[in-house]
Amino acid sequence: MSFRVKRALRRFKFSGGSLVEFARDWRRYTKFAFTGVRDAQVNEKHLEAQLTLDYHRVEKGLTFKEPKRPFGASMAEHFDQLVPLAAAKSEHGDAFWYKAAVNADEALRRWNDTGEVDERVARARRPREPLKNPERFFESRQSIRNFSGRPVEESILDRAVGIAGNAPSVCNRQPWQVRFLTGAQVAEARVFQNGNRGIDPIPVLAVVTVDARMFNGRGERNQGWIEGGIFGASLVYAFHALGVDTCMLNMSVTNAVADGLRKSIGLADHDLVITMIAVGYAEEGALAPRSARRGVGGIRA
Repeated sequence: MSFRVKRALRRFKFSGGSLVEFARDWRRYTKFAFTGVRDAQVNEKHLEAQLTLDYHRVEKGLTFKEPKRPFGASMAEHFDQLVPLAAAKSEHGDAFWYKAAVNADEALRRWNDTGEVDERVARARRPREPLKNPERFFESRQSIRNFSGRPVEESILDRAVGIAGNAPSVCNRQPWQVRFLTGAQVAEARVFQNGNRGIDPIPVLAVVTVDARMFNGRGERNQGWIEGGIFGASLVYAFHALGVDTCMLNMSVTNAVADGLRKSIGLADHDLVITMIAVGYAEEGALAPRSARRGVGGIRA
């Protein structure tokens, strides 16, 4: 068999396999993404997503130098339809997104009636000071593959999540979740990721996922991966700020492998598996890759 024929067969196999993966991605997105208010009226997660989309539109609109007045007719209509639905569910009463929607509804009416901006939805920029040495902070983070047996306290895990939760998100939907696996759970989950061989122990294995139900329409078909990547990076730097070491483990896998992980650790079909992160404290004398970096000239176009 000639080289050209072999190459053509390889390309055909690659193209066919890729088409199957794209088809499965398409199926998952179209099955779980929402298409507007009608979906929100029958699906609770879509209800959260639509109200979050609308309350953040109000917040954004009232931060401009010269907001239109009146504005937000479509948001007001959505609030009229959806806030009572959310209120009827007792478990939503304390949800941050429900309270934010109620505040935005009242703030929108106040702005359109009186021209006053409600500080519950738009407030003055909080004062801050730049880090004394930001380069040192970012340059000092390294991917560690040699961890000690020192446990990572639950309080540290929670604190890192709280910090990372401030990551930017499209219309503030914050669709991410993270599960921290330990002990036997780590052994069960790590078989679905090829880049962790030789890392032993992994004190904590973080699995970052994103809820596909939080996205809307054709334009957001790839947004889940963007959101999850932003959160994953924020989580790594949150651990770095707390003195905890990490190594990001990519989950660029087929749908079959991702489904295996979902089954293993109890994820739902709507959970997009974004990345794994090994978390722990480096052992004494641990080595880290040099990981040469592009300079500004190689990044800034």
